[in-house]
Amino acid sequence: MLFRKICVCFITAMAFMGRPAVAKDSWVGVSGDFIMRNFFWLTSAIIVYERDYEAFIPYFTAQTVNGLSIDGIKRKVRERRPNGMGFDSFPSGHTAQSFVNAAFIHTRYGIWHAAVPYALSTFVAFSRVYEGWHYTHDVVAGALISSLIAYAFTKNFVFEASPDGYKIGFDFKF
Repeated sequence: MLFRKICVCFITAMAFMGRPAVAKDSWVGVSGDFIMRNFFWLTSAIIVYERDYEAFIPYFTAQTVNGLSIDGIKRKVRERRPNGMGFDSFPSGHTAQSFVNAAFIHTRYGIWHAAVPYALSTFVAFSRVYEGWHYTHDVVAGALISSLIAYAFTKNFVFEASPDGYKIGFDFKF
């Protein structure tokens, strides 16, 4: 029990040592960036608190697939940002990063664990539109794509070790 509390305290403390936020001048943008950049630590703290260490494999896999998917879509769509700074508006990466964490927590541990992460993710999405980095449809798409990815890697992901090697895949039942 003491070890678990120490781990949760350590992970929480690490969250406040994240990269400095980059935004325009408002506290909304800075707060949204800070939340997004430190969501990993919140999710990790919940996983450790629940003693669900096996969750790290589907969690890291969902994070990786989410990042690659969002980046790939951005490179193909090349939508101009509302503020004119670049052509990588659709979908919102910050929103996707936040929602993949919230949806993972929701799918794995239930809505009560995910209420605060969903509220924080919604704030991140709002901050991206408020600061002029994204259109509303960018943040909605980022939230939907990442939520689907989190659901797929939480509910249906299979990772088994055997003497012959590893089994990695999905298990869908219809």
